Amino acid sequence: MKPVNEVETRTIHPDVFKDISVETALVMLEIARDFRSGVIPPEQFFMPAFHAKCGTAHCIAGWVEVRTGKSRFELFKSPEKISNNLLCLFIGSHPSDPQKAADAIENYMFNYADRPWSTKTVG
Repeated sequence: MKPVNEVETRTIHPDVFKDISVETALVMLEIARDFRSGVIPPEQFFMPAFHAKCGTAHCIAGWVEVRTGKSRFELFKSPEKISNNLLCLFIGSHPSDPQKAADAIENYMFNYADRPWSTKTVG
């Protein structure tokens, strides 16, 4: 058991920064935290919807767009060279479960998992 004052340090995988900026990475980690804590309530998370309009449920990429104020094309360092790892996080038939989404975000960020939704978060 760790002492109460000991904090776990985790490092973002360096390959993440080939896909996205530091700012976007930090926003994504904030979104994962907010999924876990309920700041973003379950009814405001819906993987099949990107970002229709304010006040509607969004997928992960939609929440990143809302939080950064950038369009989906501005989120990526090189939109024509997006990694499969990031695409697998944002696209596909995934459950609209905020806890699983938080796991998937962290799995991409810390492990650069090629299938962030299907791999248990390690770290």
